[in-house]
Amino acid sequence: MADRSVRNRLLSAFLGVSAFAVLAAIAALYAFSEVGDSLERITEQRVPSALASQELARQAGRIASTTAALLAASTPEEQDQLSEKIAGDLDRLNDLLIELKRSGIEPAAIESITNIVEWLNLNLISLETVVTSAHAMGERKQTLLDELAETQAAIQRLVSPGILTMDADLAQLEGLVQGRGATSDKRVVKLARSVVALLPQEKAYLKALSINDTLLKAVSAETLSDLEAFSAPLKQSLITLQNQAKQLHPELEQPLLREIDRLRTLAAGRNSVLRARRRELEQIAGAERQIAENSDLSSQLSAAVQQLVVGAKHDITRARGEVLSVQFYGTAILIAVVALSLISSTLIVWLYVGRNLIARLTALTESTLAIAGGDLKAGIPADGSDEIGRMSEALIVFRNTAAEVEQARVQVTEARQRLLDAIESISDGFALYDPDDRLALFNSRYRSAWHPVDDDDLAVGTTFEMIIRRAAKRGLIRDAEGRVNAWVAERLEKHRN
Repeated sequence: MADRSVRNRLLSAFLGVSAFAVLAAIAALYAFSEVGDSLERITEQRVPSALASQELARQAGRIASTTAALLAASTPEEQDQLSEKIAGDLDRLNDLLIELKRSGIEPAAIESITNIVEWLNLNLISLETVVTSAHAMGERKQTLLDELAETQAAIQRLVSPGILTMDADLAQLEGLVQGRGATSDKRVVKLARSVVALLPQEKAYLKALSINDTLLKAVSAETLSDLEAFSAPLKQSLITLQNQAKQLHPELEQPLLREIDRLRTLAAGRNSVLRARRRELEQIAGAERQIAENSDLSSQLSAAVQQLVVGAKHDITRARGEVLSVQFYGTAILIAVVALSLISSTLIVWLYVGRNLIARLTALTESTLAIAGGDLKAGIPADGSDEIGRMSEALIVFRNTAAEVEQARVQVTEARQRLLDAIESISDGFALYDPDDRLALFNSRYRSAWHPVDDDDLAVGTTFEMIIRRAAKRGLIRDAEGRVNAWVAERLEKHRN
């Protein structure tokens, strides 16, 4: 049979109420754990990754803007400064990528960003090489232009004396023609012949000047098609200039032909100005393509980062929803558990403690007080299998024992009274002393014998020595007169033996 004691019942009730508290604690701990996990995902993963990815996109944008300035650098020093800045920004970009990888983002989400950054690294290295080549070709072009200026100056030095002479002869010829004198006719013919002889020099100079202007225009060509448009006219002009040079005086022809060869090299040779400009335009076009690719990569990176940020926002929103859901259900569970705990506690106190334990204890207490007050017929609550039932059983035993004791006391009292009556009926004095020699029982005749005076000196518990000593001192004993102590000693000896 199961133990249905008060202790076990109260323990079961306590464990039941405690179980509700444990359930509430578990629900609260689960809610706190879920909230903590969500906050950890937001604060340690999503927010840092979103910030790092945005900083990554901004860094890529700064690099893209710097590469455009790299192509426009006018001096090697400026190019070196921009290259160092790009290298530093690139290192920072790679550091941000590493930081982003460590932020706990799924590898699939960051794979596209990693690929874009790698392409950007390779493209920037290639761009720096192309820009360096473009600037080197620009310097080469400037060197060729300096040679062109020297060649043009040499040609001018060769033909300038003849041109100056021709200008002077033309001025004189104009004056003579206006004078129309007879003497002037011979002079006019002479001057005309001189002008005709010097005219090829001027034509050669003008043609060389035209070639120089054409080359300068070609250097400023913006496209390869524009540059190719200058090639054929330059070749034709060089042929014309060479033919014109052959018409000059032999002393002037050879030096001029040497300069024309230099001019031909600058205009159409392997190291020509056109070829240098063509290679420069090709390098610039390549650099512009790579700059455009950088800009496109930066845009792709921004788009990938934006997707990552949108994903982070969705994760944050989802985590917030999970937190709210956990809080809602956790709160509902806590309220339900608390309500059940209160209801169960109320039912335990009302139905068991109040209506069972307290009622039975109250009845048992009233019965105990009644029995203690002498009511040995007071009712006792029905016994049970618990501690209160055993207390009722003990109280019944106590009541029965008390009743038996009371009955025995009455019997003893009656027997004592019969004994006293019997002793009192004896004609002689009678007394009974206990082992300690104290008076236990006596009749009135014994009192009269020892204490004729009506007082309270003779009472139960008085020692025999005290009784006889008082009697001797009062003169009731003749043999004791004048020798009380001796007589008391003799009487005690006789009493004891």
